[in-house]
Amino acid sequence: MSEPTSEKEASSSSSSMVPDWTQLPEELLHIITEKLEHCFNVIHARSVCTSWRSTFPFPHSLLRPSYSLPAFGDFPYVSKGLCTLEKVPLFLFRVQTPAASPSEYFLGGVGRDVCVDHMELQYPIQFSVKIPGSEPTVLNIRNSQVFPLGHQYRIMGWDPESWTTKFKGVAFLPLNKEGEFVVLLNYTMDLLVLRSSEMRWMRLKETSNAQCCHLVAFRGRFYATFINGDFFIFDPYTLKRTPFTPLPLLRSSKYLVQSGDDELLLVEKFNPFPDAEILDFNRFTCRVSRLDNEADKWVEITDLGDRVLFIRDSGNFCCSAKKLPDGCGVSGNSIVFTNTGYMTFAYKYGVHTGKEDDELNIWRFSRENRVTILNTSPMVAFKQSVKMTEPATSTSSLPSDSVSKLSLSPSPSAKMTTTNEITVSVVPDWSLLPVELLHIISKNLDDCFDALHARSVCTLWRSIFPFPSHLSRPSYTLPTLDNKGSWSLERIPLFLFRPRALAASEYFLGGIRRYEPEEEEEELPSPIQCTVKVEIPGSDPKLMKMNDCQILPLGHQYRMIGCNAKEYRNVVVLPLNQEGGGGDFVVLLNFTKVLLVYRSTEMRWRRLHTQPFTTATCEELFTFRGKFYAIFISGDFFAFDPHFLGLTTLKPLELPNCGSCNDLVQSGDDELFLVETIIPRNDDVLSFNRLTLRVSRLDVEAGQWVVVTDIGDRVFIIGEFGSVSCSAKEFPEGCGVSGNSILYTHMPWNETYFYKYGVETGREEDDLNCWRFSRENLVTILSTSPVVALRVERCV
Repeated sequence: MSEPTSEKEASSSSSSMVPDWTQLPEELLHIITEKLEHCFNVIHARSVCTSWRSTFPFPHSLLRPSYSLPAFGDFPYVSKGLCTLEKVPLFLFRVQTPAASPSEYFLGGVGRDVCVDHMELQYPIQFSVKIPGSEPTVLNIRNSQVFPLGHQYRIMGWDPESWTTKFKGVAFLPLNKEGEFVVLLNYTMDLLVLRSSEMRWMRLKETSNAQCCHLVAFRGRFYATFINGDFFIFDPYTLKRTPFTPLPLLRSSKYLVQSGDDELLLVEKFNPFPDAEILDFNRFTCRVSRLDNEADKWVEITDLGDRVLFIRDSGNFCCSAKKLPDGCGVSGNSIVFTNTGYMTFAYKYGVHTGKEDDELNIWRFSRENRVTILNTSPMVAFKQSVKMTEPATSTSSLPSDSVSKLSLSPSPSAKMTTTNEITVSVVPDWSLLPVELLHIISKNLDDCFDALHARSVCTLWRSIFPFPSHLSRPSYTLPTLDNKGSWSLERIPLFLFRPRALAASEYFLGGIRRYEPEEEEEELPSPIQCTVKVEIPGSDPKLMKMNDCQILPLGHQYRMIGCNAKEYRNVVVLPLNQEGGGGDFVVLLNFTKVLLVYRSTEMRWRRLHTQPFTTATCEELFTFRGKFYAIFISGDFFAFDPHFLGLTTLKPLELPNCGSCNDLVQSGDDELFLVETIIPRNDDVLSFNRLTLRVSRLDVEAGQWVVVTDIGDRVFIIGEFGSVSCSAKEFPEGCGVSGNSILYTHMPWNETYFYKYGVETGREEDDLNCWRFSRENLVTILSTSPVVALRVERCV
């Protein structure tokens, strides 16, 4: 007979038994559904089993209603695609930690993880929230405090904090119960508006001439702040603007924060000592105002109650701190900026600093608790340290307390001395530079790549420095020849890059575009390492640091994207009505045997008849000073009026007993050159190394070609996909490239030389009065497509 089970063993056995909740009667489930008010409690219930998921509907507050809108990426041109506008619910998660540990907070939108929603989880339920990152953080909701923060509208696939896009935010207003709405979109220097009744994007005409910083929809109106201090209200029906700048005027950064459905707050951050010799970011202060809806004016306030305002780049929010426990580091009546560096403090009103010249009646840094920003996109993550014992007194741009105790574990790349010390170089936090100074900097950046460097510093700098227009690629959507599809005609900027560090001079010539990776863009460490990626067939992509390169702009070139027909050779465009506006243009397409013309006013392709003038194949098309120029394989050369009302013959001077291959090279906006490769007709053996050139300049007034023997400091680079001219005077001596020279990159061999005028060959029969190979420097052609890459080495 077995011995009786002890009371302790029975208790242990009983506690390990888990009830089978899947067997709960359905009528009890419906009672439970009526009692669950918190959306995350519903999520817990849905994760029990299939029957519970079918009984508990997905919480309405976590749904993300969406609208399909016309795409706007090609504005002002009409896009055929669609984009999705979503209403994203926002929450603040506080990880519950021991009292002595720093509190961690996560602020952002919540989406539905479908794969988790369709899994049955083991008991006890451990439903979690996954925080994106290099290694996603998983928060157990049962161990977190969750605060709803309302919602935010977002265009899916467009990141307002990314420097690769013009999109900076969107606001949405419903108009009536029938579902009509208005969308206002911040597109860098433009505000775009879309009405649901029209479903097309239009540029808002009445706005500021500066870039928009923040858009908010509140109580049936749009509110917008601008980088120059302008503040406007926009009526959603008339789209008329009303100035609404608070008084007295301040040179400040303005942030709009909505508190529930009834209050709109304005936070202005400014330097109280604008004339001081030393700019101390730690002494910046704030002014807070509340919108008086009845009086329609701003009223300054000094108390936020139990509220905490969070200011960030992609939207500002307000939450209540009264449910947070003592000692968690967050208290009411405070403002936290998450966009001003990796370490900061909350702003509070009436803080004593110990300095006589610091006013008490203002919002400024309170050094009670330190805030460490762990992440800003796609979710804001920060850590609130417990109360500090000593106030900071440093006047550096970063709080000195934040680095008073530093513990480092060396990484494999850390350079250590024999004493195991790590040298840390302190880098200025350029994101804290005042807005007014940034505007001065932006006006003095002439080089487009300097603007790119500036845009990569931080989100604030990206919002102030627009993407350089020289690097943008405007495009036209044109029909295919059979009208069954479409092509994209792009205006591609061309550049020449020379890396300085290489022993042999290498040059890369080609079009450039913005690189838009799928992953989130990161802010680059200092020193900024903006790079250009060069793709060369047969080798890994080459990354070149722009700080280590000489960069020369070479104008632009039009290309027909999507046209893969073997007959296609090149395309050129001429805008019309430049003085009167209107945006009309004419396109001339070289389709080998035929020339096709497309007028924007007709929106269709027509054949351009060149008979009886020539029946030959067109070699090259060009535009210069409002006319089209065409070279034919027969040697014929014509200039076309853009309206095709007249044709002018521009045949060069005769070459006795010789033929020629002709190329056009434009130098700036004022000069057009013709380079002829002379081919003797009576030689038994054709030696490519002994071919000579003749160069002529177009005399526009006389309508004829004039032979030239000197092209100054210019270098002509002639290739299969077009010819360019650049100045060699900026290159250092010994780099292999000098002025008054011509280089062909599409020869049948990969080693060649520059052509120069009057080269001594040592042969009596060789004429000096022509352009021929100069064997001073050997040029190795590394690639011809999609980028021309070449190496220049001095011959021994």
